[in-house]
Amino acid sequence: MITAVDVGATKTLVAQFDKGLRPIGQSRFLTPHNTDEFLQQLEDHLSAFDAIDSLTVGVPGIIDYEGVVLRCSNLPWKHFALRHHLNARYQVPVYIQNDAKLAALAEINHLPHVPHLGLYLTVSTGIGSGVIIDGKLLPAFYSGEAGHMRVYFEGKWQQWQKFASGSALVKHFGKRAEDFTRESEWREVADRLGRGLNCLIPALMPDVIVFGGGVGNYFEHFDEELYEKISILEPYIDLPKLVKAHHPNEAVLFGCYYYATHQLPS
Repeated sequence: MITAVDVGATKTLVAQFDKGLRPIGQSRFLTPHNTDEFLQQLEDHLSAFDAIDSLTVGVPGIIDYEGVVLRCSNLPWKHFALRHHLNARYQVPVYIQNDAKLAALAEINHLPHVPHLGLYLTVSTGIGSGVIIDGKLLPAFYSGEAGHMRVYFEGKWQQWQKFASGSALVKHFGKRAEDFTRESEWREVADRLGRGLNCLIPALMPDVIVFGGGVGNYFEHFDEELYEKISILEPYIDLPKLVKAHHPNEAVLFGCYYYATHQLPS
């Protein structure tokens, strides 16, 4: 059984897969800020499963190659040796990965045709990113963070996510994307996202870009404006296809499944 854990800033989802992308068991709990409490709650929920053959955990933070959570954007976790703790408790393969990278793995593999290079962007509290090559998350792309790119905006160089993320839009407009009603608001969203895309697209040359997260869920409201913003790259660069995430709420869990299947011996 492949067991998946999606650690969020407020809640943690736990699911188990047998064969295929249908969870056969699922539960959730509020994410404790204290790491010892988190481990205890996770163990309590995992004890409900009859068997655990592998364990994959998606965390909203920076993860090193040893499975240590170096820091998180929305949790006070620092240098949390998560894989070490789980390996000590469960004698099964344990994988720890950034949640946006896992969501990327799920969304790109869900496309009708898996592209050579697919880019996933989750636009929510920050801007998370994942690059998927031929359907797989390669070690060379474990650490990339597109949201931290410096982009020139309003007279100064600043992080892309500081002015284009969901939290930045709330700060600017005083309301969340779900409450936007004017075309001018969506044009502003497209403008801010387009500035970063015009840097990313020539550097990565993705075939497809998938948008998820709280802002990405409303992609159909700003997709045409966004295409217009990146059209300045033509005719020298072929524009990627821009699409909305298919299952944004379960993407990390599904990504855990894909990640484990790619890591485990066949």
